[in-house]
Amino acid sequence: NELWGSAQADSPERGIHTIAILMISNWLPAYLARHGFRYADDVITMNHIGSRLPDKPAIPVRLRPAEGDDLPSILEIDRLAFEPIWRLTRSDVWQGLRISTNPSVAMLADRVVAYQFSTRREEIGHLARLAVHPAQRRQGIGSALLHGVLDHFRRARVETISVNTQSSNLPSQNLYQRFGFFRNGYDIELWQKTLG
Repeated sequence: NELWGSAQADSPERGIHTIAILMISNWLPAYLARHGFRYADDVITMNHIGSRLPDKPAIPVRLRPAEGDDLPSILEIDRLAFEPIWRLTRSDVWQGLRISTNPSVAMLADRVVAYQFSTRREEIGHLARLAVHPAQRRQGIGSALLHGVLDHFRRARVETISVNTQSSNLPSQNLYQRFGFFRNGYDIELWQKTLG
């Protein structure tokens, strides 16, 4: 109670208006409900196992490794593509670029229109982030990035790749399912509270 009281009191001063918590412990929901948190969504995990890869989309997009100079473009895409609780900070993006095994961007003409960060731990890959500028969605750009990620891991002989998304994000789930991802049953509840 003291920790939550302190965190809640400091939040408005720091510009925080919504608190979100992933329920990784079964005792938290009853406790947080007493403090005004409510269930908001589920974060689901999907896996891709094997080397099956759909055909590469035939679109005029060029994939290249992401670089530090891409930081402003990546931040702008992230801001437009995600709701506030899911947005990355400048520090998050820099860290994503630094630790990603294969960070890449999608280019239309000379403009960055999408990006992805993926990581690897031993023989398991993880697609940590994939975002397409909203003005360029439904053109196959996300498919091209995802194809590039899976091809990278296939060449590295990594056969198991995971990704997380929200149960309410059906376009994201549809994209991953078209590439052979399936839900693995590891869902985590997301609870939220808007501070008054």
